[in-house]
Amino acid sequence: MKHRSAVLCLTTIVDQRSKNISLINVIDQVTVEKESQRPFPNEQHSKGLVVPLTADFVIHSEREKIDQSEIRDGRILIKGPDEEEIDQIDFDVDLTQHMRSRNVVQFSVFPFVGAGLYRLEVLYSDVDSGEFKLVDSVPLELVVAENVSPESSP
Repeated sequence: MKHRSAVLCLTTIVDQRSKNISLINVIDQVTVEKESQRPFPNEQHSKGLVVPLTADFVIHSEREKIDQSEIRDGRILIKGPDEEEIDQIDFDVDLTQHMRSRNVVQFSVFPFVGAGLYRLEVLYSDVDSGEFKLVDSVPLELVVAENVSPESSP
């Protein structure tokens, strides 16, 4: 299996006739309000918060050989500015019916451990060993903005 691309964007639109996808507002930096941070909803994660972020992470894959169908496990590791893993999302890549696959992971919140450069790492399982191997790393910088009330502005 070949990895083709991974893109983080605010919106995706899929044409129902052609099945082509439009990636709208590709992002690599987001400003979050300090007051928007809240506890991580998954009890398995003891550290960190989440911030609102409506975005789609689109991953394109294709068969290595045209006549060889396959199914692989995929994984997204979200790493914080300190390179520590803060979340993991698993998905399937099914190339049995089609030559190419498109996986769209939709976010409504994003894990947050502080301002800085985060990485969404894409990994696929190896067909022989089953071990996950890194195929892509997409950066996302999160910047924290202080809410300033109009009365306190100079």
